[in-house]
Amino acid sequence: MKNKKLLIIISITVLVIGAGLWYIIRKSKAAADKAAADGTGAATAKPAISLTKIVNAIQPTSTKTATFPLTIGSRGIQVQKLQQLYNDDIFNGAPDLTELVEDGIWGPKTKAGFKSLWGLDQVTEDWYNKNVANNAGSAAIPANQGNTLFSSNMKLY
Repeated sequence: MKNKKLLIIISITVLVIGAGLWYIIRKSKAAADKAAADGTGAATAKPAISLTKIVNAIQPTSTKTATFPLTIGSRGIQVQKLQQLYNDDIFNGAPDLTELVEDGIWGPKTKAGFKSLWGLDQVTEDWYNKNVANNAGSAAIPANQGNTLFSSNMKLY
């Protein structure tokens, strides 16, 4: 008998809480819709961009590997290392060039930077291995862009 009364009390409590939540949600939605219609509040439309798209856009790509030759559309750790090499080289001798975002995506800015600094539209596996993979240091900077003011080991933060 006691168990039956306890079960009835719990059931009624759950029903009352559920009805209360339903009422609160319904009332707040109606108020938001009215405010949007009156122009006094924010509309309840879906946002233009989802949180998933934002998270996917800022996730590092360093776990992916790209296939050679690296060119527009290539993504991965190799592209990111090339962007780091480019940024190191422009710091060490070609300060008139624009720094690249080291995101691991070979886009138009990466292509333009490599074309300006090294005359490359794409990077072959041999060029990559010679200049990046084997830790050969920075790639050769054209003589007309050298800058003796900076040491190759110096970095600004």
